[in-house]
Parts: sequence; structure tokens; C-alpha cells
Amino acid sequence: MPAFFVAGGFTNTLLVDRWRASGDPLGAYLGLRARRLTSPVLPLMGVTLLVVVVGGLIAPGLAVTIGDQIANPLWFLSVYLLCTATAPLAVWAFDRTGWASAAVLLAAAFGVDVLRFWGGVDLTALNLVFVWLFCHQLGVGYARRRAFAAPLWQLGLVVLACVAALVAMVVPGPWFPTNLGVRDAPVSNLAPPTAALAVLGIAQWAVLTAVGRRLLGWSPGERWRRRIGTGNALAMLVYLWHVPAMTVMIGIGMLAPDLLLPRSIAGWWMVRPVWFVLSGAMLAVMVFGAVRWEVWFSRFATTSTTWRGVLGAVLGGVAVHRLWQLGFGLTAEQLAWAAGLVLAVVLLSAGRRVEA
Repeated sequence: MPAFFVAGGFTNTLLVDRWRASGDPLGAYLGLRARRLTSPVLPLMGVTLLVVVVGGLIAPGLAVTIGDQIANPLWFLSVYLLCTATAPLAVWAFDRTGWASAAVLLAAAFGVDVLRFWGGVDLTALNLVFVWLFCHQLGVGYARRRAFAAPLWQLGLVVLACVAALVAMVVPGPWFPTNLGVRDAPVSNLAPPTAALAVLGIAQWAVLTAVGRRLLGWSPGERWRRRIGTGNALAMLVYLWHVPAMTVMIGIGMLAPDLLLPRSIAGWWMVRPVWFVLSGAMLAVMVFGAVRWEVWFSRFATTSTTWRGVLGAVLGGVAVHRLWQLGFGLTAEQLAWAAGLVLAVVLLSAGRRVEA
């Protein structure tokens, strides 16, 4: 996961440089970037609320669970929205203070963990900001090629030092041995994030730096550029819709559990190929519908007005964050934040269509 934010820092640095060179107001940057991240949530939210309404008439408890589970992936979107919105400030800070801007975030992440493990003070939600903004700042440093001139052995030492640090943090504790919650280890370093992920991010940054400097001067051909562009455009949609696709497949499986959800391990593995094919097909159908929405919605221009861009980005980020915490549902607070997200997308859009 840290590598995604390192890559995001690299990409956002290039976008900030391009925005600065254009001379456009801040609203133009925020309008384009923030709407691209918030508008895909609208069809997901609409479909889920429809399912919750219908499901509530049949099995209210199950409908609530579905709304909660489908909203779970929004944590990544809310944090990445923060990284994107603050990227101009992050790039400005790095250009003036260098790695000190990243060191402050790393120290803050460790500070939260120290208070958690030794002080009994729960400020873990802050590490959603500190840990991931730190990894994003590593990406800014990568874009600025600050370590591209370092000998390979030095980058190797960075990786080894990170591995040693993680062993020292995890083996005696109190940091957790897993980065994802599993049945026998429900508490992990991911939810909420700990400084262990920041250390892992440093190791991944060093590996990416070693590989990236070998690729200087190389660029993919036109065919690969199109494929990469398509992949980038679909990545967020696949991420948002993979849980609904899995939910539908589990529902189908419950209609014939002996056939599709066998109890035996051998039987379970035998039906996995079919399960993966059907799940992929279901996801493809959902993503196709989401793409059609994005194509239609892209006809409307994004705002270039600074106050609309700032307000829309802030409201959109807070709304996505709260919907992640609350889930999609029909309570007054859930519906209020759903309306807030719609309003944010409206603010980030201009009142005109893009000319063909």
C-alpha cells in the first residue's frame, strides 16, 4: 500500500508542475483533480442506496451490512483526496526544505504510535494523515530525483536498515506482525496505519529509486502508452466496484451453496477457476456501467474558480471520509453526507458543457 502513495506523490508533483506552468488559478487544479476522484463515487452510492432500500424491506440487518461493506474502500479515496488537494503545498514544502518536510511527518507518525502503545492515548486516526502524507512526500522526492545520484549500495543499505527496523519493531512488539487484518490476527498495521507502514514505504521508495534511475531516458511506445492510460483510467473504478461485485457473487453462491461454496477444501479449490471467471465478468459489467457514467459526466467542464474548487475539495473529502466511517445507508446523518458529496461534485463542476 505505501507504494501506491509514493506513486501518487510522483504523479501529483508532475501535475502540480504542469498547473504552475499554465498560470491557471488554484481552482482549476482542484476542480479537475478533486472531481475526478469524487464523481465515480456517485453511481456507487446511488446503486448501493437503492439496494439498501429494497433490501431493507426483506432483510434490514443484511441491508445495513451491505451498505457498510461497500463503503469500506472509501478510506483510500478520502486519504488520496487529501494528498491530491494538498499536493501544491507538499511540493512547495519539499522544494524549500527537502527531506525535512518528510521527516516532520515521519516523526509525527511515530509520536502517535508512542502515545498509543506506551501512553494509552488513542490518536490513531491522525496517522491516516501522517503516515500516508509521508509516503506521498517520498513520491515528491522521487519526482525531484533527490536520490537518483546515490550509489546503488547506499540504496541497498536503506532497504536493509528498514528491514532491520521493522524486525525490531515487530518481533518484540508492540507493532503488529501483519499489514492486513486476518482471522488469527485481526489487528494490523493498516487499520489504523502505524509508523511501520511508513518504514515499509521508505524501503519501497529506495527500490523504486534504484529501478527508476535505470529507466531514465526510456519511454514506452505508443501502444503501451495507450494501455497504461487505459489502466490508470480504470484503476479507481475497479477499486470502487470490486466489493459490490464480490457481494453479488456471494449472494449468487448462497443460492446454491453446495455447488458454489463447498465446505471441503478440495471442492473449494476445484470451483475457484469458475468463481474467478464469474467474479471477473461481474466486475467487468459493473465497471462498464461506471465508465459510461464517467464518459457522460465528462461532458461537463470542471470549475476554475478558486473558492468553488477549495470548498468542493474540502466538502468532498470530508463527505467521503464520513461515508467511509458511517457506511451507505438511510439514517439522517448518512443521507446528509451523501447530499454533501453530491453538492461537492456540483461545486467542482462548471455550469457549461465541454465543447466537442
